[in-house]
Amino acid sequence: MKVLLLRPHYDAHHRPAGFPIGLGYLAAVLAQAGHTPVPLDLVLYRDWPTELRRVLATHEFGLAGISCMGVQYRGACQAGRVLRERAPDMPVVFGGAHPSITPDETLQLDFVDYVVRGEGEFPLTGLADTLEQGGDPVLIPALSYRRGETIVHNPPARQSPAMDDLPFPAYHLFPMAEYFRMEIPGFPTRHPNPMQIFTSRGCPYLCIYCHDLFGKRFRPRSPENVLHEMRLLYDTYGVREFLIYDDNFTMDLPRARAICRGIIESGMTVGLQFPNGIRADRVNEDLLRLMVQAGTHSITIGVESGSPRVQRLIRKALQLEKVEEFLRLARRYGVTTNGSFIIGFPGETVAEVWQTIRYARRSDLDYAFFAFATPYPGTELAEITRRQRLRTQLLDTAMDVTTPHIETREISIPRQKWLYFMAYLAFYSRPRRLVQLLAGLFRPGMMAKYFRGILKYLSPALGHKNKASPSS
Repeated sequence: MKVLLLRPHYDAHHRPAGFPIGLGYLAAVLAQAGHTPVPLDLVLYRDWPTELRRVLATHEFGLAGISCMGVQYRGACQAGRVLRERAPDMPVVFGGAHPSITPDETLQLDFVDYVVRGEGEFPLTGLADTLEQGGDPVLIPALSYRRGETIVHNPPARQSPAMDDLPFPAYHLFPMAEYFRMEIPGFPTRHPNPMQIFTSRGCPYLCIYCHDLFGKRFRPRSPENVLHEMRLLYDTYGVREFLIYDDNFTMDLPRARAICRGIIESGMTVGLQFPNGIRADRVNEDLLRLMVQAGTHSITIGVESGSPRVQRLIRKALQLEKVEEFLRLARRYGVTTNGSFIIGFPGETVAEVWQTIRYARRSDLDYAFFAFATPYPGTELAEITRRQRLRTQLLDTAMDVTTPHIETREISIPRQKWLYFMAYLAFYSRPRRLVQLLAGLFRPGMMAKYFRGILKYLSPALGHKNKASPSS
């Protein structure tokens, strides 16, 4: 079966996109099963409806799949309408983070026939097999669909796929040169042709704001498997910097060390960065030394709050002294650091937000990213806001963490916006960071990056209108 795979268009002007790695995995597994995947990344096209209509007129597809996160949901719906208009008899399946946690809502859309919940590689392949053979989808795990007026949710798979059993993303089906020219979410790259890579899935920690797409069990790829993919990207596509996007790369310290040793011994000269965040209490000096020898230049750590009480409240339970130990090591080894912080949790007070702001300001961090607590569907945070009947706003036009969403009993949305602005002002007004920012303006492309950062992180918050409604 020929299967169309879409990443929807979304406002990527102030939002770096990078390679659609999830689509790459879907395409690889479909091809391995004998199907013909045709990935189409609509982010690459300014006039994406015309390109999508052209592809639909050129090929005859038996199935179309759209993968989307929350910020892409609006674009996914727009693409779904075009699919239904141009190919009304073609089944359409939605997958990815947002449909996975809102399958009932997604199946109310008249252009959606199926939803794959969670990891989609094998359910999507099973659906393509079943449709091709005219079978019944009842046996496909993690699939949701309508049967008459009833929505059916098939049970999840009994076990997740072993990571080494997955083929590498189907890079050969994508215009790789286009992605090398795009800005990738992360630090400024220091080497040519940067590319994202996952070396594991899943995280056993129970933070209330985090998704559960990959489950709460840490599932690593073997060091040999990871190094094989890196070598493929290095030799075939000239990749010289890897952005490791794991939820928890350092969960298994011996494995992390083995990957770093493998890079060192391979002879590959690469840059490494960890923009998705690692836990500061899962890095020791032995590991950090190896990471630097392997090419690591930048690391993001998830701090979230400078208040020990809020750390317990959000079940992050990070010991702040461990953060300080990590930052001293990072400075000793010349690693650039970024800390991520979240404000506006239910139960968090204004004084505790200021505690976070002061903690970030006096820390040894080079950069900081401040976000608003965002009650994405399916998270415990969303359940807390519903249970407390807090006023929330989480629209498809404002679904990222740079706009305030929860009117808590402790802090109003206008006050959250002011605290957010003050957090950035306090952090970057320290002389060392201000000099660092000004010096960075003279590096190629950095002035535009800083300007986009201001538009992305500050403008949405300052322009946010208070249209909160009771959570239900």
